Formats: sequence, C-alpha cells, structure tokens
Amino acid sequence: MPSDREIAFEHAWRYFEYHAQQRITVFNFFVATSGLLVGGLAFTTQAPVKMWPFGIAAGLLLMIVSLAFWRLDQRVSSMIKLSEEIIVKAEEKLISDPDLRTISREQAMTASTKFGLFKAWTYGRAFRFIFSSMAMIGFLGCAISIARPIFGEVSDKNVSPPGPVAPKAGPKVPKSGASASPKQANLSLTGNAQVAQ
Repeated sequence: MPSDREIAFEHAWRYFEYHAQQRITVFNFFVATSGLLVGGLAFTTQAPVKMWPFGIAAGLLLMIVSLAFWRLDQRVSSMIKLSEEIIVKAEEKLISDPDLRTISREQAMTASTKFGLFKAWTYGRAFRFIFSSMAMIGFLGCAISIARPIFGEVSDKNVSPPGPVAPKAGPKVPKSGASASPKQANLSLTGNAQVAQ
C-alpha cells in the first residue's frame, strides 16, 4: 500500500500536469481571440471614417480580453506553484539523491538564472509581456479611432471643393451646311478651275 507521501506526490503531480496543460490551452485561446480583434481593429482604421465606433469597440474589447486572460493566467500560475511546493517536499522525503529531484533542481536553476530582455524568460514573464502588448495595441487603436473623425472633419474643411472641369479642346470640324473659310473656298475654286481646263 502506498504511503501518504507517495499519494501526495502522485496527486500533486497530476494537479501540476492538469493546470500546466490548462495554462497553455488558455493562452492559445487568448492568441486566437486577440488575433481576431487585432485584425478587426486594423480593418476599422483603414475603413471609412464612419466606422470609428467599431474601432473603439474592438480596442476596448482587446484591452478587456487581455486583462481577463492575464488574471486567469495568474490564477493558474498560483495553482501550479502550489503543486510544485508539494512535489518538492515529497521529493525530499522520497528521493535520497538530490540529483534525481527534478522539480527541486529546476527551481534552483531558475533562481540562479539571470533574466533580461535577451536572456532566459519564464512562461509567466513571456505571457505577461504578450498580455500587456495586446492591451497597449487596444489602447492605441481606441485613440486612433477617436481621433479619426475629429481630424478627418478638419481636413475635409480645409480642402476646397473642385471647380468645374473645362472640356479639352479637340479638332474643329465644320458643321454641315456651314460656310467654309475663305482659304477653303479659294482651294475649292482652284480645284474646279483645274477640272474645267
């Protein structure tokens, strides 16, 4: 019969595995949702000015979605850390060799790693960066959508309406029955005289 430590270890491991997978699934869903909203926001900024309310709605929704998924990720992250603490305690009791304690070694390695912009990032830091970036894109989209009708009306007032376009002058064709010019009359008389001779 397994001991309490072994049962706790097995339970904590399943708990860890379940919530780790759930975290990735939630993040994938956020990427798909935010991608659709960013596409809609980009469309409204290129659409006619009258579409500006839809741009504000898409930007606000993107900010709300980013905040909601960030809070969900925080909740799942706390559950994962809880299971990690139990696994570390169980490893200390069940595994005598420190080199075989997987979670304990991973935590020590993470604690000793220097994090920076071009160095190692944790899942949490990478997710927070993406959540904040999407929220900033939503805010900028709202600002652009609000500014478009204001500056669009000003630019329309400064542009004078085009005047009537004068038709291009084409070759003059004498109308039927109209009197010919003296030069044309002289040429016709000369031609008749030559024919009479």
